[in-house]
Amino acid sequence: MNRKLLTILTIAILLTETSAIFLITPIYSEQTSKALVLVSDNEADLIVAKYFASVISAQMLIVPWGTFPSNIEEEIMQVAPLKVVIIGGVLAVPEEAETFLKEMNIPFIRLGGKDRVETSAEIYKYLVEQVNVTPDQVIILGGYDFVALKQFSEVSNLTNKTVIVYASQQSTVPKEVLDIMKTKPVNNIKVVPSPLLTTSSIESQISSAAAVSAAVESIFEESNSVKASEMIKEAEIAIEEANSTIRSSLSSENVSVALAMLEEAEKLLKEATEIYKNSNYIEAYKLAISARDLASKAKEIIEGINVRQIIKVYTKAITEILKEKIVAINKTIKTNISSANKSTSAVNISKTLASAKKEVEQGKLVEAAKKVYNTSKTTKTETTSQSAKSSSSSQPQSSCKEAEEKMKEAKKLLDEAEKLLSNYFVSPFVMPPGIAELESMLNLSQTYLKIAQDKYSQNNCGLAISYAEKVIDLCNKIKEKLTK
Repeated sequence: MNRKLLTILTIAILLTETSAIFLITPIYSEQTSKALVLVSDNEADLIVAKYFASVISAQMLIVPWGTFPSNIEEEIMQVAPLKVVIIGGVLAVPEEAETFLKEMNIPFIRLGGKDRVETSAEIYKYLVEQVNVTPDQVIILGGYDFVALKQFSEVSNLTNKTVIVYASQQSTVPKEVLDIMKTKPVNNIKVVPSPLLTTSSIESQISSAAAVSAAVESIFEESNSVKASEMIKEAEIAIEEANSTIRSSLSSENVSVALAMLEEAEKLLKEATEIYKNSNYIEAYKLAISARDLASKAKEIIEGINVRQIIKVYTKAITEILKEKIVAINKTIKTNISSANKSTSAVNISKTLASAKKEVEQGKLVEAAKKVYNTSKTTKTETTSQSAKSSSSSQPQSSCKEAEEKMKEAKKLLDEAEKLLSNYFVSPFVMPPGIAELESMLNLSQTYLKIAQDKYSQNNCGLAISYAEKVIDLCNKIKEKLTK
Protein backbone atom coordinates (compact mmCIF):
# COMPACT_ATOMS: atom_id res chain seq x y z
CA MET A 1 0.00 0.00 0.00
CA ASN A 2 1.29 3.47 -0.90
CA ARG A 3 1.53 5.09 2.56
CA LYS A 4 1.88 8.54 1.00
CA LEU A 5 -1.48 8.06 -0.72
CA LEU A 6 -3.10 6.79 2.48
CA THR A 7 -1.91 9.93 4.31
CA ILE A 8 -3.23 12.13 1.49
CA LEU A 9 -6.61 10.36 1.61
CA THR A 10 -6.84 10.84 5.37
CA ILE A 11 -6.21 14.57 4.95
CA ALA A 12 -8.84 14.71 2.20
CA ILE A 13 -11.42 13.13 4.50
CA LEU A 14 -10.72 15.85 7.03
CA LEU A 15 -11.02 18.63 4.47
CA THR A 16 -14.45 17.45 3.34
CA GLU A 17 -15.73 18.46 6.76
CA THR A 18 -14.21 21.83 7.61
CA SER A 19 -11.84 23.99 5.67
CA ALA A 20 -10.87 27.23 7.35
CA ILE A 21 -10.33 28.91 10.70
CA PHE A 22 -12.77 31.73 11.41
CA LEU A 23 -12.48 34.56 13.88
CA ILE A 24 -15.29 34.29 16.39
CA THR A 25 -17.27 37.38 17.28
CA PRO A 26 -19.99 36.87 19.91
CA ILE A 27 -23.49 37.70 18.74
CA TYR A 28 -25.26 36.95 21.97
CA SER A 29 -24.34 36.34 25.56
CA GLU A 30 -27.25 34.30 26.84
CA GLN A 31 -29.13 31.19 25.87
CA THR A 32 -32.14 31.80 23.67
CA SER A 33 -34.61 29.73 21.70
CA LYS A 34 -34.47 32.27 18.84
CA ALA A 35 -31.02 31.09 17.79
CA LEU A 36 -30.65 28.73 14.85
CA VAL A 37 -27.77 26.30 14.34
CA LEU A 38 -26.97 25.63 10.67
CA VAL A 39 -24.86 22.53 10.00
CA SER A 40 -24.16 20.09 7.17
CA ASP A 41 -25.08 16.42 7.31
CA ASN A 42 -21.43 15.51 7.84
CA GLU A 43 -21.49 13.09 10.78
CA ALA A 44 -18.69 14.70 12.80
CA ASP A 45 -20.04 18.25 12.57
CA LEU A 46 -23.58 17.03 13.15
CA ILE A 47 -22.75 15.42 16.50
CA VAL A 48 -21.05 18.48 18.01
CA ALA A 49 -23.77 20.73 16.58
CA LYS A 50 -26.49 18.60 18.18
CA TYR A 51 -25.10 19.10 21.68
CA PHE A 52 -24.21 22.73 21.02
CA ALA A 53 -27.82 23.42 20.00
CA SER A 54 -29.04 21.63 23.12
CA VAL A 55 -26.86 23.74 25.40
CA ILE A 56 -28.02 27.06 23.93
CA SER A 57 -31.63 25.88 23.47
CA ALA A 58 -31.54 26.53 19.73
CA GLN A 59 -33.25 24.93 16.79
CA MET A 60 -31.03 23.03 14.34
CA LEU A 61 -31.27 23.03 10.56
CA ILE A 62 -29.31 20.46 8.54
CA VAL A 63 -28.18 21.05 4.95
CA PRO A 64 -26.66 18.51 2.52
CA TRP A 65 -22.88 18.72 2.65
CA GLY A 66 -21.42 21.31 0.28
CA THR A 67 -24.78 22.79 -0.75
CA PHE A 68 -27.19 25.53 0.24
CA PRO A 69 -30.47 24.80 -1.60
CA SER A 70 -33.24 27.37 -1.93
CA ASN A 71 -35.64 25.43 0.29
CA ILE A 72 -33.20 25.98 3.18
CA GLU A 73 -33.57 29.73 2.69
CA GLU A 74 -37.33 29.33 3.04
CA GLU A 75 -36.94 27.25 6.20
CA ILE A 76 -34.65 29.85 7.76
CA MET A 77 -37.21 32.57 7.07
CA GLN A 78 -39.96 30.44 8.62
CA VAL A 79 -37.91 30.07 11.81
CA ALA A 80 -37.18 33.82 11.78
CA PRO A 81 -34.09 33.51 13.99
CA LEU A 82 -32.56 36.47 15.77
CA LYS A 83 -29.14 34.98 15.10
CA VAL A 84 -27.58 31.99 13.29
CA VAL A 85 -24.58 29.88 14.22
CA ILE A 86 -22.98 28.05 11.29
CA ILE A 87 -21.05 24.94 12.32
CA GLY A 88 -18.19 23.87 10.03
CA GLY A 89 -16.19 25.34 7.17
CA VAL A 90 -17.15 26.69 3.79
CA LEU A 91 -16.81 23.31 2.08
CA ALA A 92 -19.42 21.87 4.44
CA VAL A 93 -21.78 24.87 4.56
CA PRO A 94 -20.91 27.08 1.54
CA GLU A 95 -20.43 30.85 1.56
CA GLU A 96 -23.84 31.20 -0.12
CA ALA A 97 -25.30 30.72 3.36
CA GLU A 98 -23.42 33.77 4.64
CA THR A 99 -24.44 35.80 1.58
CA PHE A 100 -28.10 34.97 2.15
CA LEU A 101 -27.94 35.82 5.87
CA LYS A 102 -26.28 39.15 5.09
CA GLU A 103 -28.98 39.97 2.52
CA MET A 104 -31.66 39.16 5.11
CA ASN A 105 -29.85 41.20 7.81
CA ILE A 106 -29.68 38.15 10.09
CA PRO A 107 -26.64 38.26 12.43
CA PHE A 108 -24.47 35.15 12.24
CA ILE A 109 -21.16 33.62 13.19
CA ARG A 110 -19.31 30.61 11.88
CA LEU A 111 -17.61 28.21 14.26
CA GLY A 112 -15.14 26.14 12.28
CA GLY A 113 -11.53 25.05 12.42
CA LYS A 114 -9.22 23.48 9.86
CA ASP A 115 -10.56 20.04 10.85
CA ARG A 116 -13.19 18.44 13.08
CA VAL A 117 -10.92 18.51 16.14
CA GLU A 118 -10.41 22.28 15.94
CA THR A 119 -14.09 22.82 15.18
CA SER A 120 -15.04 21.02 18.40
CA ALA A 121 -12.49 23.16 20.27
CA GLU A 122 -13.93 26.39 18.84
CA ILE A 123 -17.41 25.34 19.96
CA TYR A 124 -16.16 24.48 23.46
CA LYS A 125 -14.34 27.81 23.73
CA TYR A 126 -17.38 29.74 22.55
CA LEU A 127 -19.75 28.03 24.98
CA VAL A 128 -17.53 28.51 28.01
CA GLU A 129 -16.13 31.98 27.30
CA GLN A 130 -18.92 33.71 25.38
CA VAL A 131 -22.12 31.99 26.52
CA ASN A 132 -20.72 31.43 30.02
CA VAL A 133 -21.82 27.79 30.12
CA THR A 134 -20.35 25.33 32.61
CA PRO A 135 -20.84 21.89 31.04
CA ASP A 136 -22.38 19.11 33.14
CA GLN A 137 -19.96 16.77 31.45
CA VAL A 138 -17.37 16.76 28.68
CA ILE A 139 -17.02 13.68 26.50
CA ILE A 140 -13.73 13.14 24.67
CA LEU A 141 -14.40 11.15 21.51
CA GLY A 142 -12.03 9.91 18.81
CA GLY A 143 -12.73 12.31 15.98
CA TYR A 144 -11.71 9.81 13.31
CA ASP A 145 -13.30 6.67 14.71
CA PHE A 146 -16.12 6.56 12.17
CA VAL A 147 -17.89 3.58 13.69
CA ALA A 148 -17.85 5.28 17.12
CA LEU A 149 -19.22 8.48 15.60
CA LYS A 150 -22.06 6.59 13.96
CA GLN A 151 -22.89 4.83 17.23
CA PHE A 152 -22.57 7.99 19.28
CA SER A 153 -25.02 9.81 17.00
CA GLU A 154 -27.66 7.35 18.24
CA VAL A 155 -26.93 7.89 21.96
CA SER A 156 -29.80 9.81 23.56
CA ASN A 157 -29.39 9.44 27.33
CA LEU A 158 -26.94 12.33 27.89
CA THR A 159 -27.63 15.59 29.72
CA ASN A 160 -28.56 18.75 27.85
CA LYS A 161 -25.31 20.37 28.99
CA THR A 162 -23.03 17.71 27.53
CA VAL A 163 -20.26 19.07 25.31
CA ILE A 164 -18.37 16.89 22.83
CA VAL A 165 -14.66 17.42 22.20
CA TYR A 166 -12.80 15.45 19.56
CA ALA A 167 -9.32 14.04 20.10
CA SER A 168 -6.90 13.97 17.18
CA GLN A 169 -5.42 10.94 15.45
CA GLN A 170 -2.37 11.43 17.67
CA SER A 171 -4.62 11.16 20.77
CA THR A 172 -4.20 14.81 21.68
CA VAL A 173 -6.92 16.95 23.24
CA PRO A 174 -7.07 20.45 21.67
CA LYS A 175 -4.76 22.85 23.53
CA GLU A 176 -7.46 25.53 23.67
CA VAL A 177 -9.75 23.14 25.56
CA LEU A 178 -7.01 22.14 28.02
CA ASP A 179 -6.12 25.81 28.64
CA ILE A 180 -9.74 26.65 29.44
CA MET A 181 -10.00 23.65 31.78
CA LYS A 182 -7.13 25.08 33.86
CA THR A 183 -9.19 28.15 34.81
CA LYS A 184 -12.71 26.75 34.40
CA PRO A 185 -12.53 23.10 35.46
CA VAL A 186 -15.15 20.49 34.68
CA ASN A 187 -15.59 17.71 37.21
CA ASN A 188 -17.22 15.17 34.93
CA ILE A 189 -14.93 14.26 32.02
CA LYS A 190 -15.29 10.97 30.16
CA VAL A 191 -13.08 9.42 27.50
CA VAL A 192 -14.72 6.97 25.11
CA PRO A 193 -12.26 4.14 24.33
CA SER A 194 -11.31 3.66 20.69
CA PRO A 195 -8.85 1.50 18.75
CA LEU A 196 -7.53 4.74 17.29
CA LEU A 197 -6.88 6.45 20.65
CA THR A 198 -4.34 6.05 23.42
CA THR A 199 -6.68 6.72 26.33
CA SER A 200 -3.89 6.81 28.92
CA SER A 201 -2.31 9.73 27.06
CA ILE A 202 -5.62 11.62 27.03
CA GLU A 203 -6.13 10.95 30.74
CA SER A 204 -2.66 12.30 31.45
CA GLN A 205 -3.27 15.48 29.42
CA ILE A 206 -6.52 16.19 31.25
CA SER A 207 -5.05 15.42 34.66
CA SER A 208 -2.14 17.80 34.04
CA ALA A 209 -4.32 20.62 32.73
CA ALA A 210 -7.46 20.36 34.82
CA ALA A 211 -6.17 18.65 37.97
CA VAL A 212 -9.07 16.19 37.71
CA SER A 213 -9.21 12.56 36.68
CA ALA A 214 -10.93 11.63 33.45
CA ALA A 215 -12.98 8.45 33.55
CA VAL A 216 -12.56 6.01 30.69
CA GLU A 217 -16.10 4.90 30.03
CA SER A 218 -17.43 2.61 27.31
CA ILE A 219 -20.73 4.15 26.27
CA PHE A 220 -20.97 1.25 23.84
CA GLU A 221 -18.99 -1.97 23.95
CA GLU A 222 -17.37 -3.16 20.78
CA SER A 223 -14.06 -4.86 20.02
CA ASN A 224 -11.53 -3.59 17.50
CA SER A 225 -12.17 -6.64 15.33
CA VAL A 226 -15.90 -5.89 15.16
CA LYS A 227 -15.28 -2.22 14.34
CA ALA A 228 -12.86 -3.14 11.56
CA SER A 229 -15.28 -5.75 10.23
CA GLU A 230 -18.14 -3.22 10.16
CA MET A 231 -16.01 -0.65 8.35
CA ILE A 232 -14.96 -3.25 5.76
CA LYS A 233 -18.66 -4.02 5.18
CA GLU A 234 -19.40 -0.30 4.77
CA ALA A 235 -16.57 -0.03 2.26
CA GLU A 236 -17.91 -3.03 0.33
CA ILE A 237 -21.35 -1.46 0.14
CA ALA A 238 -19.92 1.91 -0.96
CA ILE A 239 -17.87 0.22 -3.71
CA GLU A 240 -20.86 -1.84 -4.82
CA GLU A 241 -23.04 1.29 -5.08
CA ALA A 242 -20.31 3.21 -6.91
CA ASN A 243 -19.80 0.35 -9.38
CA SER A 244 -23.52 0.22 -10.07
CA THR A 245 -23.69 4.00 -10.64
CA ILE A 246 -20.63 4.08 -12.87
CA ARG A 247 -21.80 1.16 -15.03
CA SER A 248 -24.95 3.10 -15.88
CA SER A 249 -23.10 6.40 -16.51
CA LEU A 250 -20.09 5.53 -18.66
CA SER A 251 -20.75 8.56 -20.87
CA SER A 252 -20.34 10.99 -17.96
CA GLU A 253 -17.70 13.66 -18.50
CA ASN A 254 -16.04 12.84 -15.18
CA VAL A 255 -16.25 9.04 -15.41
CA SER A 256 -12.47 8.62 -15.82
CA VAL A 257 -11.70 10.45 -12.57
CA ALA A 258 -14.38 8.44 -10.79
CA LEU A 259 -13.03 5.17 -12.21
CA ALA A 260 -9.50 5.99 -11.04
CA MET A 261 -10.81 6.68 -7.54
CA LEU A 262 -12.97 3.55 -7.52
CA GLU A 263 -10.14 1.27 -8.66
CA GLU A 264 -7.97 2.63 -5.87
CA ALA A 265 -10.82 2.06 -3.39
CA GLU A 266 -11.01 -1.58 -4.49
CA LYS A 267 -7.24 -2.00 -3.97
CA LEU A 268 -7.49 -0.48 -0.50
CA LEU A 269 -10.42 -2.72 0.41
CA LYS A 270 -8.58 -5.81 -0.78
CA GLU A 271 -5.58 -4.93 1.38
CA ALA A 272 -7.84 -4.13 4.35
CA THR A 273 -9.48 -7.54 4.02
CA GLU A 274 -6.14 -9.31 3.81
CA ILE A 275 -4.57 -7.67 6.86
CA TYR A 276 -7.81 -8.11 8.82
CA LYS A 277 -7.32 -11.86 8.42
CA ASN A 278 -3.91 -11.38 10.06
CA SER A 279 -5.62 -9.68 13.06
CA ASN A 280 -4.20 -6.23 12.24
CA TYR A 281 -7.57 -4.65 12.98
CA ILE A 282 -6.54 -1.02 13.44
CA GLU A 283 -4.65 -0.85 10.13
CA ALA A 284 -7.50 -2.70 8.39
CA TYR A 285 -9.91 -0.17 9.85
CA LYS A 286 -7.90 2.78 8.51
CA LEU A 287 -7.62 1.27 5.03
CA ALA A 288 -11.33 0.46 4.94
CA ILE A 289 -12.19 4.04 5.92
CA SER A 290 -10.17 5.35 2.97
CA ALA A 291 -11.74 2.77 0.63
CA ARG A 292 -15.26 3.68 1.70
CA ASP A 293 -14.56 7.40 1.38
CA LEU A 294 -12.98 7.14 -2.08
CA ALA A 295 -15.83 5.00 -3.39
CA SER A 296 -18.56 7.28 -2.02
CA LYS A 297 -16.86 10.35 -3.51
CA ALA A 298 -16.46 8.58 -6.87
CA LYS A 299 -20.20 7.90 -6.83
CA GLU A 300 -20.97 11.55 -6.02
CA ILE A 301 -18.77 12.72 -8.90
CA ILE A 302 -20.70 10.52 -11.37
CA GLU A 303 -23.99 11.79 -9.94
CA GLY A 304 -22.80 15.38 -10.40
CA ILE A 305 -22.86 16.14 -6.66
CA ASN A 306 -20.25 18.62 -5.42
CA VAL A 307 -17.91 17.69 -8.29
CA ARG A 308 -15.76 20.82 -8.02
CA GLN A 309 -15.47 20.60 -4.25
CA ILE A 310 -14.58 16.91 -4.31
CA ILE A 311 -11.95 17.25 -7.04
CA LYS A 312 -10.53 20.28 -5.24
CA VAL A 313 -10.28 18.43 -1.92
CA TYR A 314 -8.99 15.23 -3.51
CA THR A 315 -6.53 16.88 -5.92
CA LYS A 316 -3.45 15.41 -4.22
CA ALA A 317 -5.01 11.96 -3.89
CA ILE A 318 -6.20 11.86 -7.54
CA THR A 319 -2.80 13.17 -8.67
CA GLU A 320 -1.03 10.38 -6.78
CA ILE A 321 -3.43 7.74 -8.18
CA LEU A 322 -2.93 8.92 -11.79
CA LYS A 323 0.86 9.04 -11.38
CA GLU A 324 0.85 5.45 -10.14
CA LYS A 325 -1.33 4.32 -13.06
CA ILE A 326 0.95 6.05 -15.59
CA VAL A 327 3.99 4.26 -14.12
CA ALA A 328 2.12 0.93 -14.13
CA ILE A 329 1.01 1.29 -17.78
CA ASN A 330 4.52 2.24 -18.90
CA LYS A 331 5.84 -0.85 -17.12
CA THR A 332 3.24 -3.01 -18.87
CA ILE A 333 4.28 -1.63 -22.25
CA LYS A 334 7.93 -2.46 -21.63
CA THR A 335 7.34 -5.99 -20.37
CA ASN A 336 4.31 -7.24 -22.28
CA ILE A 337 4.24 -5.64 -25.73
CA SER A 338 6.63 -7.16 -28.27
CA SER A 339 9.27 -5.16 -30.11
CA ALA A 340 7.26 -5.63 -33.30
CA ASN A 341 4.41 -3.63 -31.82
CA LYS A 342 6.51 -1.01 -30.07
CA SER A 343 7.07 0.92 -33.27
CA THR A 344 3.34 1.57 -33.58
CA SER A 345 0.83 1.29 -30.76
CA ALA A 346 3.37 1.36 -27.91
CA VAL A 347 4.88 4.60 -29.19
CA ASN A 348 1.42 6.18 -29.42
CA ILE A 349 0.57 4.98 -25.92
CA SER A 350 3.81 6.42 -24.56
CA LYS A 351 3.09 9.78 -26.19
CA THR A 352 -0.42 9.84 -24.73
CA LEU A 353 0.93 8.99 -21.28
CA ALA A 354 3.55 11.73 -21.54
CA SER A 355 0.78 14.19 -22.37
CA ALA A 356 -1.33 12.89 -19.47
CA LYS A 357 1.62 13.23 -17.09
CA LYS A 358 2.05 16.85 -18.14
CA GLU A 359 -1.66 17.53 -17.57
CA VAL A 360 -1.44 15.93 -14.11
CA GLU A 361 1.40 18.30 -13.25
CA GLN A 362 -0.71 21.23 -14.52
CA GLY A 363 -3.66 20.14 -12.38
CA LYS A 364 -5.84 19.22 -15.37
CA LEU A 365 -7.00 16.05 -13.68
CA VAL A 366 -10.21 15.37 -15.62
CA GLU A 367 -8.38 15.60 -18.97
CA ALA A 368 -5.45 13.53 -17.70
CA ALA A 369 -7.75 10.86 -16.26
CA LYS A 370 -9.50 10.44 -19.62
CA LYS A 371 -6.18 9.82 -21.35
CA VAL A 372 -4.94 7.45 -18.65
CA TYR A 373 -8.20 5.48 -18.67
CA ASN A 374 -8.32 5.20 -22.48
CA THR A 375 -4.63 4.27 -22.59
CA SER A 376 -5.20 1.61 -19.95
CA LYS A 377 -7.92 0.02 -22.10
CA THR A 378 -5.68 0.15 -25.20
CA THR A 379 -2.79 -1.43 -23.30
CA LYS A 380 -4.98 -4.26 -22.05
CA THR A 381 -6.17 -4.93 -25.61
CA GLU A 382 -2.60 -4.92 -26.91
CA THR A 383 -1.25 -7.23 -24.22
CA THR A 384 -4.19 -9.62 -24.61
CA SER A 385 -3.66 -9.70 -28.37
CA GLN A 386 0.08 -10.21 -27.94
CA SER A 387 -0.52 -13.07 -25.53
CA ALA A 388 -2.87 -14.75 -27.96
CA LYS A 389 -0.37 -14.46 -30.84
CA SER A 390 2.56 -15.74 -28.83
CA SER A 391 0.79 -18.96 -27.89
CA SER A 392 -2.72 -19.84 -28.94
CA SER A 393 -2.59 -22.85 -26.66
CA SER A 394 -1.30 -20.99 -23.61
CA GLN A 395 -3.27 -21.39 -20.42
CA PRO A 396 -4.56 -18.48 -18.25
CA GLN A 397 -2.44 -17.45 -15.28
CA SER A 398 -3.09 -19.43 -12.13
CA SER A 399 -5.03 -16.55 -10.56
CA CYS A 400 -7.31 -16.32 -13.59
CA LYS A 401 -7.84 -20.08 -13.53
CA GLU A 402 -8.81 -19.76 -9.90
CA ALA A 403 -11.13 -16.87 -10.76
CA GLU A 404 -12.91 -19.01 -13.39
CA GLU A 405 -13.37 -21.84 -10.91
CA LYS A 406 -14.57 -19.52 -8.15
CA MET A 407 -17.10 -17.84 -10.44
CA LYS A 408 -18.44 -21.21 -11.57
CA GLU A 409 -18.82 -22.29 -7.96
CA ALA A 410 -20.44 -18.95 -7.08
CA LYS A 411 -22.90 -19.20 -9.98
CA LYS A 412 -23.84 -22.76 -9.01
CA LEU A 413 -24.42 -21.80 -5.36
CA LEU A 414 -26.37 -18.71 -6.38
CA ASP A 415 -28.72 -20.80 -8.57
CA GLU A 416 -29.22 -23.22 -5.68
CA ALA A 417 -29.91 -20.40 -3.23
CA GLU A 418 -32.45 -18.82 -5.63
CA LYS A 419 -34.24 -22.15 -6.00
CA LEU A 420 -34.29 -22.78 -2.24
CA LEU A 421 -35.61 -19.31 -1.58
CA SER A 422 -38.37 -19.57 -4.20
CA ASN A 423 -39.50 -22.90 -2.68
CA TYR A 424 -39.58 -21.36 0.79
CA PHE A 425 -42.68 -19.24 0.10
CA VAL A 426 -45.78 -21.10 1.28
CA SER A 427 -48.07 -18.53 -0.31
CA PRO A 428 -47.53 -15.64 -2.73
CA PHE A 429 -49.30 -13.41 -0.20
CA VAL A 430 -47.38 -14.46 2.91
CA MET A 431 -43.75 -13.58 3.62
CA PRO A 432 -42.22 -16.02 6.14
CA PRO A 433 -40.23 -14.55 9.07
CA GLY A 434 -36.64 -13.64 8.20
CA ILE A 435 -37.18 -13.95 4.46
CA ALA A 436 -36.53 -10.24 3.82
CA GLU A 437 -32.98 -10.56 5.18
CA LEU A 438 -32.34 -13.61 2.99
CA GLU A 439 -33.67 -11.82 -0.10
CA SER A 440 -31.35 -8.93 0.67
CA MET A 441 -28.40 -11.36 0.91
CA LEU A 442 -29.43 -12.93 -2.40
CA ASN A 443 -29.63 -9.55 -4.15
CA LEU A 444 -26.19 -8.65 -2.81
CA SER A 445 -24.85 -12.00 -4.08
CA GLN A 446 -26.19 -11.26 -7.56
CA THR A 447 -24.52 -7.85 -7.55
CA TYR A 448 -21.20 -9.29 -6.34
CA LEU A 449 -21.24 -11.96 -9.06
CA LYS A 450 -21.82 -9.31 -11.72
CA ILE A 451 -18.87 -7.30 -10.36
CA ALA A 452 -16.70 -10.47 -10.31
CA GLN A 453 -17.56 -11.11 -13.96
CA ASP A 454 -16.78 -7.49 -14.87
CA LYS A 455 -13.43 -7.64 -13.09
CA TYR A 456 -12.55 -10.93 -14.79
CA SER A 457 -13.34 -9.44 -18.22
CA GLN A 458 -10.93 -6.59 -17.34
CA ASN A 459 -8.20 -9.17 -16.49
CA ASN A 460 -8.42 -8.15 -12.84
CA CYS A 461 -8.53 -11.75 -11.65
CA GLY A 462 -7.57 -10.99 -8.06
CA LEU A 463 -10.66 -8.83 -7.47
CA ALA A 464 -12.79 -11.30 -9.44
CA ILE A 465 -11.77 -14.00 -6.95
CA SER A 466 -12.48 -11.69 -4.02
CA TYR A 467 -16.03 -10.89 -5.16
CA ALA A 468 -16.75 -14.51 -6.15
CA GLU A 469 -15.75 -15.61 -2.65
CA LYS A 470 -18.21 -13.08 -1.20
CA VAL A 471 -20.97 -14.68 -3.30
CA ILE A 472 -19.98 -18.16 -2.10
CA ASP A 473 -19.99 -17.04 1.53
CA LEU A 474 -23.39 -15.32 1.27
CA CYS A 475 -25.02 -18.22 -0.60
CA ASN A 476 -23.71 -20.75 1.92
CA LYS A 477 -25.25 -18.66 4.70
CA ILE A 478 -28.58 -18.55 2.86
CA LYS A 479 -28.53 -22.34 2.36
CA GLU A 480 -27.58 -22.90 5.98
CA LYS A 481 -30.53 -20.82 7.23
CA LEU A 482 -33.03 -22.42 4.86
CA THR A 483 -31.97 -26.02 5.46
CA LYS A 484 -31.95 -25.92 9.26
